[in-house]
Amino acid sequence: MRFVIVDVAAKEGGALNILKTFYEFLISFSQAKSHEWYFLLNDNYFPETDNIKVRIVKNVHGKWINRLIFDSHGARRIIRKIDPDVIFSLQNTVVNIKGVPQVLYVHQAIPFQTDKYFSFLKPNEFKMAIYQYFIGFLIKKSVIKADHVIVQAKWIKEEIVNSLKLSPNVISAYLPPIVKAYDNITPEVYSTNIFFYPTSNYIYKNNSAIFQACSIINDLDNIDYQVNLTLSGKSRNSKIYYTGRLDSDAMVEFYKKCTLIFPSYIETVGLPLIEAMQFNSIILVADTKYSREILKDYVNAFYFDHKNPKELSNLMLAVIKGQIKKSLYEKTDGINKLNIKSSSWEPIFERLINMERGKI
Repeated sequence: MRFVIVDVAAKEGGALNILKTFYEFLISFSQAKSHEWYFLLNDNYFPETDNIKVRIVKNVHGKWINRLIFDSHGARRIIRKIDPDVIFSLQNTVVNIKGVPQVLYVHQAIPFQTDKYFSFLKPNEFKMAIYQYFIGFLIKKSVIKADHVIVQAKWIKEEIVNSLKLSPNVISAYLPPIVKAYDNITPEVYSTNIFFYPTSNYIYKNNSAIFQACSIINDLDNIDYQVNLTLSGKSRNSKIYYTGRLDSDAMVEFYKKCTLIFPSYIETVGLPLIEAMQFNSIILVADTKYSREILKDYVNAFYFDHKNPKELSNLMLAVIKGQIKKSLYEKTDGINKLNIKSSSWEPIFERLINMERGKI
């Protein structure tokens, strides 16, 4: 069979990691070698092989109008020349073409979450409002058009089924394949007064909850503690340190030795949660659908209202004072249920090769 993988949107971060892991899966999975795979990308991110070809699409990434033109018209011309049996879109939206089955991979949670409704009237929320309402409309429209949809979590599947009135049979949920499984973890001395949050400057990451929680703690007696955020620059709070972007080895050292704070209220799955569980870390996390799903049965998870920094400060103080302690968590009780050691690409591959042109 011949497949076209459309991902002109991927350029960095999680989207690019998903693209690269799918390519690596095709390279390593023997059954994939008997099929042809054509990637439509915005740049040459990996080499071609005998059965994997790359087509570069210029001037598409960056501006949504260019992306819309490509999805509506440009993609059709390129794909018709390739004449595929199945199209696999990794970019949240389908392309405008008839007669070819399309499988859509949706990894954007913003249009489907209900914890936050962004406002066009607030400058710091304007971009997210566009993504939630305008781009979200396009994503939802694509979900309806697709012959099958892949999402990264059960909660998103449930939201799609309920909000778009779709059959649950046309949507499959698999954890993202970029999750790393850590083996032979060496125990480290746990520091009750050191906290860590791998974050960015997106508003939904909710860094402000940590800033406010620390201000509350700082107003108390002189308490020795430290919060490490993966932001650039220099913090104005003496208890908060900006580490800049960290590699995986540095992340591991934090997971081993300190408490993970995770106040983000919009995530698909929250990959740091899965990583931290493998180190038996204490996790202070926003009480959301994604966190309840991923951390189900995890004994070292403690939840707080993401809108209430006082709740977070109370949990932080409880950790510092030893009132919250690590409990032994058997991986067989929960981690293995997530199947993090098995790539989610294999069942998706099976879904793709079972699609037939004109017959779903």
